[in-house]
Amino acid sequence: MELLQYAPRRYKDETVYSIASRLVLHDISNSMSRSLHNVFHNKNLQLDSALPSFLPLLAEKMQCSCDELLQQHSLFPYYSMFANKRARQRALSTLLRGDSSGAFKALGLLANRLADESHLKYCPMCANNQKFVYGETYWLRAHQLPLVSVCAEHKCKLIQVPRRRKHLLFPEHSKSIDFKIDAVAMKIADISSNLLNSSNFDNGKLLKGYAARLFGRRLATTKSINLSKWFTEMSDYFVSLKVKDERVAQLLSEQSDHGFPANVFYYDNASHHPIKHVLIITFLFEHFGDFVVNYSNASTIVDNQNRPELPKQSDIDKAKHNKVKQYLNQNLSLRQIVKRANASAATVRNIAKRQGVQLVSVKPKVDHTTERSITIKLMVGLPTEQISLQLGVSISDVEQVLSGQPEIKFLRRRIRHYSKRYESRENVLKIIAGLKDYRVKELKDKCYRDYMWLYKNDKLWLLETLEKHNFHLLNR
Repeated sequence: MELLQYAPRRYKDETVYSIASRLVLHDISNSMSRSLHNVFHNKNLQLDSALPSFLPLLAEKMQCSCDELLQQHSLFPYYSMFANKRARQRALSTLLRGDSSGAFKALGLLANRLADESHLKYCPMCANNQKFVYGETYWLRAHQLPLVSVCAEHKCKLIQVPRRRKHLLFPEHSKSIDFKIDAVAMKIADISSNLLNSSNFDNGKLLKGYAARLFGRRLATTKSINLSKWFTEMSDYFVSLKVKDERVAQLLSEQSDHGFPANVFYYDNASHHPIKHVLIITFLFEHFGDFVVNYSNASTIVDNQNRPELPKQSDIDKAKHNKVKQYLNQNLSLRQIVKRANASAATVRNIAKRQGVQLVSVKPKVDHTTERSITIKLMVGLPTEQISLQLGVSISDVEQVLSGQPEIKFLRRRIRHYSKRYESRENVLKIIAGLKDYRVKELKDKCYRDYMWLYKNDKLWLLETLEKHNFHLLNR
């Protein structure tokens, strides 16, 4: 007969991972794998999955319903709130059958190709309060949401902890607190946490609300949306976030052919990653209450027959190219053409080259000495945000210098690669020096992220190092 050794209580808004981890941690066994097997009958479970496959079994252990765990402790409400009813039901049924990947697929999260969170996050003030009141710390749902880097309650930065599949992690208390946050990060945290506790949205009504606000911001008429201008303004608004988060940089890349944000309008029943909606809501609305009021009144603001129609991408490109040619003939500068034609600098340069037109040079926003300093710092791989702080210029000024030098972009990518390779090699060698049992499994457990990065990007060195130290390759 199976004996449950420990049944932890459920704290308000505690994550499923946190509950399951304490359940496993307090099982009396000689290894984590054995504890996982004792509690969940499977030693290979991924406890920190955003949509975990073990909910039915966990509900049985906790003597509660699956619906309680889903609605009060998982991120399912967040990931499913913008999906249509059929997709939500399909995701729910597959999740309750233990098919986590099926739930991701049903909600369109795999098709969107946006990376999952690589870190667990917690607020140091929340952790201190938890330790004082309950004697232990736990993970909160709102802090694990994508793009959230700030505690909406305490208005301080969240501390990030790399996820470790084979290690049970909990927030640490008595950590230093950083209150230096920017307005956009705070706004995203507030909107995301409110969305987590909201009911599902009707996609048709949601899009009407977006269209109405775009019209109010002069980014749309009753017949069409100015996709190029909308994209440009969003890209400028999230310029600092693009530097910090690869997913935002991916969505707001000039090479994406303006798929986002326009693609949310293409099909009423399409499922889009919540990140897309969070970015749009953050950009278009002053705060969450403003968004809710707009959504509630959407049906009275825009009639179905007046819903803006999206022009074809080919027509957009053709019109944009014609504008660029027109401004080139007027001898306008690169910056002026980019602004007036709503085109990227690369597009303007390519058209000018094909037309045989020499672009007009204008006095840059930064002087020659500062531009040279920016270039040097870019060449040695410093982040644009750091360069901005050091030289007292805006991030857009730094990126302006970078945008005109593609060879430096390539150089910076190589610098990041070699820096990461050096760091990962050093970490692996440091762990090897302290090992007593030369097994690959032991090494991976102690430096999983570095090991996997080297396996993907520097495999020859890794294998030679393992062979040199006579590692046992069982369980590799």
